[in-house]
Amino acid sequence: MNRKKVSIFGGTGFIGSLLSVALAKNGYRVTVFSRDPNVQNDASCYSYVEFIDQCKLEDEALIRHHMAGSDYVINLVGTLDNNRRRATKAHVTYPTKIYEIANDLGVKKMIHFSALGASKDAPGTFLSTKGEGEAALIDLAKNHTTELAVIAPSLVVGYEDRFTYHIARWVRTMPILFLPMAKAEVQPVFVNDILDAVLQILANDYEQTRFELAGKETYTLKEIAQKVAKEITPKKRTIIGFPNSFAALIAFFIGFMPRFPYSRNLIKTSKTPSVTKRDDFAVLGLTPASYESVRQFEMPTTVLDKYYYDRLNARRSTKLS
Repeated sequence: MNRKKVSIFGGTGFIGSLLSVALAKNGYRVTVFSRDPNVQNDASCYSYVEFIDQCKLEDEALIRHHMAGSDYVINLVGTLDNNRRRATKAHVTYPTKIYEIANDLGVKKMIHFSALGASKDAPGTFLSTKGEGEAALIDLAKNHTTELAVIAPSLVVGYEDRFTYHIARWVRTMPILFLPMAKAEVQPVFVNDILDAVLQILANDYEQTRFELAGKETYTLKEIAQKVAKEITPKKRTIIGFPNSFAALIAFFIGFMPRFPYSRNLIKTSKTPSVTKRDDFAVLGLTPASYESVRQFEMPTTVLDKYYYDRLNARRSTKLS
């Protein structure tokens, strides 16, 4: 079997780890570029998945060497860093450099992960720099041979997603939860549906470049927190949304602490609804799962042992079997 090669950047996070496994299972050879040393996750046990550890995106020679022979490239690099210079490097400089290298090496197609609501004028460093990077790539692709596809998802949920587990941990231990960004609107999309979309885009050609991928239902973060609370504890939990201005003040003083769950940047980002009226899943021949079905069957919220969250934050698998 002649396996086509896919190179992935940012492939050790929540989506990237699952995507590496999905690609290997569907007949692809996968090369994952990571800045981290000694990467270990669920994809590590697949013989067709190779990790290039401690790879800095400034090391162009190393990237060219290991990207050579790739049919496709997927970029998942992203950061919620408040620093605009670092965010611009992650969301604009790196993606354009990766695309140019891919084009030089004759790569057929590059899939770039952006975000729903991304635009140059969006509030918050995350969405604005994501928008700049997306625009720069679309501009580049007009004069290059490597095809470009942009995936702009809403809130991605599924087994091991950090958002759900932060909520689960809070409501399990706090009778009253003061929730920042409570009114932020999202259309939760199941990570497996995102993986299916990537497989479709790799295997087929489409007229459109940008795919807005979101679930069918729109919720506020408070509504999601209430649903998670009902699922994991019989005890009544009171969830109170507090003003973004107060949340930003807290983040300003203690947001630098390890594992602090949100930042000022994230608060600004939440002002832009992560929703869409488009049904780009239908364009791909797919139907996204409802959030209710995913929440009940794909997102267990029990803590397996005291080291569970340590594994999650270290980007190692939380599965014990």
